[in-house]
Formats: sequence, structure tokens, C-alpha cells
Amino acid sequence: DQNSIEVYKDIILNGKAKSLNMYKLGLNVRQDFKDIYNAIAGNEGTPQSIINSLKSELDAYADESTYVIEIKKQNGVS
Repeated sequence: DQNSIEVYKDIILNGKAKSLNMYKLGLNVRQDFKDIYNAIAGNEGTPQSIINSLKSELDAYADESTYVIEIKKQNGVS
């Protein structure tokens, strides 16, 4: 939606990605997806059970994302 576009424009154009450690966050999420892939390929469980084992970690990454932080600011949530 238009609000999402404006949030992303604000993040990019005002240098917020760097200040909110977006690069580090991306590396963490990327590693988790690699771990999920390797666990599935290694037949270490069902895809759902493997994802469930990392769900709280992935949810925490989402909560720390630049986008979510900016949306919370807009809504007066800290």
C-alpha cells in the first residue's frame, strides 16, 4: 500500500537502514534460511517442524526490522 511505500522511501532516503543495523539483520535472517534449507535437505525433520524450531528467532528478527520499527513509530508504539 501507499503507506508501506512511504515507509520504505523514508528508510532508504534518510539513511535509517544503516543506523538500524539492517545489514546485520539481513545476515542473521539469511543464515537462518540456509539452516532451514540444510535441515530440510538433511532430512532432519518435516519442513514445518524445522521452521517451528526457528520461529521465535525469525519473529524476533521481524520485530527488529527497520520497517517494523518505523511502523511502530508511526503508530506511537515503542
